[in-house]
Amino acid sequence: FCARLRADESRILANYRDSYDGLSTLAHELGHAYHNLTLASRTRIQAQTPMTLAETASTFCQTIIQKKALAVADERPEACACPGGRRRMDTTCRMDGRCHHDP
Repeated sequence: FCARLRADESRILANYRDSYDGLSTLAHELGHAYHNLTLASRTRIQAQTPMTLAETASTFCQTIIQKKALAVADERPEACACPGGRRRMDTTCRMDGRCHHDP
């Protein structure tokens, strides 16, 4: 969960797990914090955005994590924490889209 505290300040509340999902969720929330920061100078009316725009920075941050994880899985398949290796991880990431908040 990411909430804007003040105009240019956000807070992230997360139960972090030392896993791919934990890192991906944190990246997603950091994307929301970045989005809040870019809206800091906007008026209240200008800061109202549709969900698709609000998720753009979050999805971008998750994509950075996905690309790095897939690169590591290609270089060192044994380092892939996902059962089934890179192929399953690649398919899961692409099919899921990760545009939601994991419990």
